[in-house]
Amino acid sequence: MTTASDTYLNKIDQGIVDAIHTIHASSGYVYTVTSGNSQTQEEDFSKANFPLYNVYFIDEESTDPENFPNMRAFRNTAHYEIHCYEKLSTEGSNSIFEINKVLAALDHDIKKMIGSHPTLDGQVESIDYIRSERLDSGQAEDILLPRYLKVYIDVDYSQDRVTPTNVASC
Repeated sequence: MTTASDTYLNKIDQGIVDAIHTIHASSGYVYTVTSGNSQTQEEDFSKANFPLYNVYFIDEESTDPENFPNMRAFRNTAHYEIHCYEKLSTEGSNSIFEINKVLAALDHDIKKMIGSHPTLDGQVESIDYIRSERLDSGQAEDILLPRYLKVYIDVDYSQDRVTPTNVASC
């Protein structure tokens, strides 16, 4: 019996979160993330630990060639956003600019994570870094968190048409 967590997109979601949990300064990253420490998938900042990474599925599209469907597999691209937050260590007079160095470090770590896990342990064909942008955090009451980084990634994968929880080869 298939459960909701067994669906292919949920496996990809979890695979991205698991890859984020491998971010450790001792492995050449700037920051360290530990699983079970409210550093991923936590929207309540009062419960979160920083750095914080929230993974959001945006949408998915078929990449099957027109007029030539693969009768054994669906080819797809899933579009994701990873929202990356980190607080400044001290309050400064230019926090809106000081946070940019922090956001650049978060961007570095996400790119390194993608490079270190390009197929999410064989679950997908590839993860592609598309772009990132720095946005107002909406946390006006917290001067240590003036902005955050939004990273856009695409995940290309194939899934079996009959058993869509399984990886398929095209």
